[in-house]
Amino acid sequence: VGHVDAGKSTLMGRMLVAAGRVDARALHKVEREAEALGKGSFRYAFLLDQDQEERARGVTIEVGAAFFDVGSTSVNVLDAPGHRDFVPNMIGAAAQADAALLVLNASTGEFESGLSGQTAEHVLVCRCFGVSQLLVAVNQMDAVGWSQARFDEVVARIAPMLKQAGFISPPPIFVPISAFHGTNLSPASITAAAATATAVSAHAPPPLPLTAAWYRGPTLLEAIATLRSMPRTAVVGTRLCVNDAYKATGALTLSGTLQAGAIAQGDKLLLMPGNEPVTVKSLNSRGEAVRQATAGDHVEVSLASAPADGANSIGAGSVLCDPRRPVRVARVIEVQLRTLSPPIPLTRGFTCELFCHAACTPAVLSTFVCAVDKRGDRISAPKPRALGTQAAAVVTLTLERPICIEVGAACKQMGRVLLRETGRTLAAGIVTAIIS
Repeated sequence: VGHVDAGKSTLMGRMLVAAGRVDARALHKVEREAEALGKGSFRYAFLLDQDQEERARGVTIEVGAAFFDVGSTSVNVLDAPGHRDFVPNMIGAAAQADAALLVLNASTGEFESGLSGQTAEHVLVCRCFGVSQLLVAVNQMDAVGWSQARFDEVVARIAPMLKQAGFISPPPIFVPISAFHGTNLSPASITAAAATATAVSAHAPPPLPLTAAWYRGPTLLEAIATLRSMPRTAVVGTRLCVNDAYKATGALTLSGTLQAGAIAQGDKLLLMPGNEPVTVKSLNSRGEAVRQATAGDHVEVSLASAPADGANSIGAGSVLCDPRRPVRVARVIEVQLRTLSPPIPLTRGFTCELFCHAACTPAVLSTFVCAVDKRGDRISAPKPRALGTQAAAVVTLTLERPICIEVGAACKQMGRVLLRETGRTLAAGIVTAIIS
């Protein structure tokens, strides 16, 4: 995650190369395609940005997915767009994540621009969806001559924001990198940079530093290897939150993260909210066919039987579930809500967009149930009439259309909601009851 032009897609592409997921032929292909569009510096980003509009505009629009291994750690990466127009797509990615990698542009002016742009909102969105592990890649350090003073300045300015958002334990790890040059991504990249510096002619002017000799911390891939999957202790049945649906080899395929339970080839499941019975034809995870997927896996499920209208009625926000323990479908929910910094207080009748896992629908704040104290305990009286900055209350929300949702105590990943209005994130909360 991070502000537009921080170098997220370039970094993701470079990490795939560093992890050995991209062969020379594939890299040469994207180099030719980038040069043909006059965007040679985007060649690594093109490994993630496959859409022609994304490539022409030089900006990520959809969430890109990739995977690689770091030692014994298996990593699934979701490359989120940084432009403010595509924050809803970024929210869908954050709702699936176990950890976040925040990419900052250390260049003078660019870092400051990001602070007043999407950097803060991306940080808040991740934390609101329960992400507690955070790595910070301070990118484009080559543009500031690998200055330790600039790195320290960036860390000093961003650290209070991260702490205020709730990234405290474990503390964020900050890593200086150059995504384009691939520096400090892995131990091998440090060795390559050192060799390049040694090879410079003795008669040439002194080059800018190619790496941070003063840095003694882990490389980025080493830091990623320390991350752990979030425990998924849901007390519900199988729940696959769908973030995409498409036709592949004639079969309807659903892509998403399994938030609870397990799915196996041949399973008979229910596709909600349409209440459609389906049968699992095959499963694919991390580019390979598998017979079973378990909670936490990002998986593609091909269906042997599918709704008559195919993918037309299915998309982000649909859920595959156990027909014996189907997911709840609701239009009225009770939420323990906490505001961020809304421009005006939230009052009864306030309209917004509600996000929950990959689902999104317009919603109305219907009633105030009670106030909430600093410990999160309910206060019976008096009922609040409005919620200003950093205020908390239990409220009921009426949704324009029914969505698949769970009470937070039963399934955290499907019981967290985010409220946005006019392109701003205003509040977040946990579902405490499903009313209807």
